Amino acid sequence: MNFLKVDPSNYLLFACAKQDKREVQIQQEFSRSEGKDGGDDETDFEKIYNVKIWAITLRELLLFNSIYLAKTLSNIIELVTDQPNPSVFYKSFLEFDGSNMVSILSFDSRSMEYLLSDEFE
Repeated sequence: MNFLKVDPSNYLLFACAKQDKREVQIQQEFSRSEGKDGGDDETDFEKIYNVKIWAITLRELLLFNSIYLAKTLSNIIELVTDQPNPSVFYKSFLEFDGSNMVSILSFDSRSMEYLLSDEFE
């Protein structure tokens, strides 16, 4: 998961590892002075961003498998537009190395136009 780091010196914190809720936090270390004489420095961590990792369902797995097996771009667009709720494409999965389907589908402007439409604001 090191690819999630903004800077190589950032830290990864697996904040919650329960079955239904997994969260990875990317943090930056910083120091702050406690006293006026510059004595005691306190080290702390600032959250840069969080990534929620979802557990994949059978339905989602079958949908993603269908997208990979689609023979033409029009079949992919049809699968994307047939989904009543596009949030499945925005979820991050460990099976995609912490990525999501939007980043994978970004090659197709028609799919992205549908996923980013005002209808799903």
